[in-house]
This record gives sequence, structure tokens and C-alpha cells, in this order.
Amino acid sequence: MAVRIREQAIVALMGVAGIKTKTALAQRCGWSPQLLDRYLHNRRRSFSTTTVDKLCRALDAQPGDFLEYVAE
Repeated sequence: MAVRIREQAIVALMGVAGIKTKTALAQRCGWSPQLLDRYLHNRRRSFSTTTVDKLCRALDAQPGDFLEYVAE
């Protein structure tokens, strides 16, 4: 079982939240742009609930808005 972040959903939520760049989103989450890029391109094998919380707060979203379950 795996859960991944859907980049297209994040980009759509950024538009709704008025966040113009991924760098700006990374700053709101307290991350480097490189770390956000790893999350969005699923190069991190796992992430914590703190990661999900930061994205939810920055985007004013729910986890189901940008997470996807993938059966392995």
C-alpha cells in the first residue's frame, strides 16, 4: 500500500489559494523548493502526517483533495 501526493491536484489548489509558484508554496510550508519537488514527484518513499498538515494549512485543503491511494 502506498499513498502519494498528486501534483496536478496541488497545482489546482495553489490556484484557488492564490499561491503563484511552487517556491511560494514551499516557503509557506517551511520547506526548501527541492523538498517540495521530491514530494510532488513522489521521490520520497514516505511522508509524515506533519507533511500532510503543512500542505493542508498552506492550501486550505483536506488530505483527500491531493492524496491518492495506490495499491502495490
